[in-house]
Amino acid sequence: TYNCIGLVYHKQKIYDKALEYFNKALDISDSVLGKDSLDSATSYNNIGLVFCFQGNFEKSLQYLHCALSIINKRLDKKHPIIANTYNNLGLVYSYLKQYKVALEYYNKALDIRLAKLGENHPDIADSYNNIGFMYFSQSMYEEALAYYSKAINILKRGVGEKSLYTAATYNNIGLVYANINMNNEALNFYNKALKIKKTFWRENHHEIANLYNNIGHVYCKQKDYRNALVYLKKAFEIQRNYVDD
Repeated sequence: TYNCIGLVYHKQKIYDKALEYFNKALDISDSVLGKDSLDSATSYNNIGLVFCFQGNFEKSLQYLHCALSIINKRLDKKHPIIANTYNNLGLVYSYLKQYKVALEYYNKALDIRLAKLGENHPDIADSYNNIGFMYFSQSMYEEALAYYSKAINILKRGVGEKSLYTAATYNNIGLVYANINMNNEALNFYNKALKIKKTFWRENHHEIANLYNNIGHVYCKQKDYRNALVYLKKAFEIQRNYVDD
């Protein structure tokens, strides 16, 4: 129950409260089940993610490696929980801009997920997106596009065309095309993402502002300054007045 409460606070980005409840859960599991229990590993994973989002990457890695050590002792090496921990470690190293290390962990997660979940599971799309972003961050745009395309094919078959996950992947593909100056393709994918996100978010949400900003920059690159100003002004007005609720 403490873990569940912590997860709610985590989703709300109230990280201090999330840590408080995750640590309560950890104290109980350590004292009742032992420090090497899977319940303790779950708490270590949760705490590690909170520290990651707080920017305390050293502590995050410490807790995630504790979780991984326990899980490796208790479960099959190809268990999905191990894949999730690898994925979390990849996330931390991506924030640290250690992209090759992050890519190693993301690929480990992908190997397990493919073996256990099959090619068409949404978690596979998640792994493809993560790997794509690592290549994008290293300006390896052809590789990034290949993985984002794999992700979008799974998402369209699974969660559907109108999912936020699909919209995020369309945005990722748009970013790749913008960086290789395929501006019409970039606009196409940004507008696909925008259309979906407008069904989930109000007009003055920061997610909408981010897409307006992306579209504005592409118009600027095309020297279509009139449209660039329209979209960049929209982005500016939203960002100026936005309150995260």
